Amino acid sequence: LVNQKVVEDKNNVIVCFSGGKDSTAAALEMRSRGYNVYLYYVQGINKSYPDEMERATKIASYLKMPLTVESVTLKGKTDFHDNPVKNQLIASMALDFGVENNIGTTVCFGDFYTDVANNSSFLEAWSDCQEMWQTHKEYVRNYVPNYDIIIPFKNYIQTMDAIAKDITLLNLVQGCILPHRFREVTKKKNEEKF
Repeated sequence: LVNQKVVEDKNNVIVCFSGGKDSTAAALEMRSRGYNVYLYYVQGINKSYPDEMERATKIASYLKMPLTVESVTLKGKTDFHDNPVKNQLIASMALDFGVENNIGTTVCFGDFYTDVANNSSFLEAWSDCQEMWQTHKEYVRNYVPNYDIIIPFKNYIQTMDAIAKDITLLNLVQGCILPHRFREVTKKKNEEKF
């Protein structure tokens, strides 16, 4: 990253995208603020939603936003599927994508809120707390001075307001707001396990 010249287009933003309600709402919000939105999906991190990539692709198509897919492989065995520093990894990968493709150095997350980031300690929220994001940003800015992270929503209500107006979109997103989609999968897994 250090030796590459980045085209700084402040109208561009890379939304770290999963196809869930939060990142979908963030993409809509950033477009409403006048940004050119580039969706960036990292496959292989979130194991809780087996159809996540399919949903992300459908939503990107519906929103008419470009989607880039990167794959990672997590090694090792753990019962905890959500890597506590995964958002820093995704942010770093999205930044690298922005630099390599001359899109820019502004990254956006929708899966946590400024209220949470500002009011949670590292021991409570791991990677989604102010201390962790500040440390991450300061380190990266040593190499990419214009790097920025945008968290567009203050709280969960703002997120839901952003997508609730479009029933088609609401039916496309995934997440805990649509538990009926996962009842059969959960039942099957529980039967196999117990």
